[in-house]
Amino acid sequence: MNLNKIFCFLFFGIGISFSYCQKIEAPLRKYVKTITSDFSTGSYYVCIKIEIKNNFDTIVITNNELYHLFRKNTNCTFSYKSKVKRILLKNKSIKLRDKFNENISEYIFNNDTSVNMWAEKGKDEFIDHYFTEGYQKTDLSDSERKSIIYQLFKWQILVSNNCESGEIVVDEYLNKFIEEQ
Repeated sequence: MNLNKIFCFLFFGIGISFSYCQKIEAPLRKYVKTITSDFSTGSYYVCIKIEIKNNFDTIVITNNELYHLFRKNTNCTFSYKSKVKRILLKNKSIKLRDKFNENISEYIFNNDTSVNMWAEKGKDEFIDHYFTEGYQKTDLSDSERKSIIYQLFKWQILVSNNCESGEIVVDEYLNKFIEEQ
């Protein structure tokens, strides 16, 4: 009888732990699902680790561009969406072939100290500094642009390019502004 109670307690305890972990990961899962479901030319940005010849980097790239890069340069038999979701959720890297065809350097992320300084002030101040009503305020260097996208990605904020100007747009804040009008 005691063994039965212990088994029930363990089973029940594991069930609670599992459901608790699922609830914690739900916003991240939703965010990753949203990003990896858009294949348009104005798709959301993804920040993902890559490995080439035992060197690791993080790239900042739109989902559409990543999809094409992925299809050309990996040996994976899984579907793109499920593979990238797993990589993002588990914080893993994509291993690219040693004979890599593309110029990946244009996507590689390097920290920009001024962007990091604004990030330390918090999400709202950061967004107020770089965006007006969801739209990019000023011209940005390539380093600043990637660092801003990377920081917003860490905060699980959807970022894409404006189809007319090519500037980055923060969808969450743009949607709030549109609802207020």
